[in-house]
Amino acid sequence: MLTPALLGTFVILLANALGAYATVYALTTGNFNVLPIRIAAMVAGDITLDPNMASALAMILVGLMTLVTVVHQWLLRRSYHVTR
Repeated sequence: MLTPALLGTFVILLANALGAYATVYALTTGNFNVLPIRIAAMVAGDITLDPNMASALAMILVGLMTLVTVVHQWLLRRSYHVTR
């Protein structure tokens, strides 16, 4: 009975972690290839300025977030339709 709610919580926390730019940057000083950090580096142009690639990576992030949202909505519907 709690499984859909727990999975829904996990999915929401995953979505939060995908967009957490400041936390990852503070903990790793930007040395890891994490999608939000790479997008920011390509837009800022510190090393190379490539806004087209940054836009493509942002669309990948949008796709991931959409998938996470769809899974969460499915889990919510499933948790309300549990039969006893």
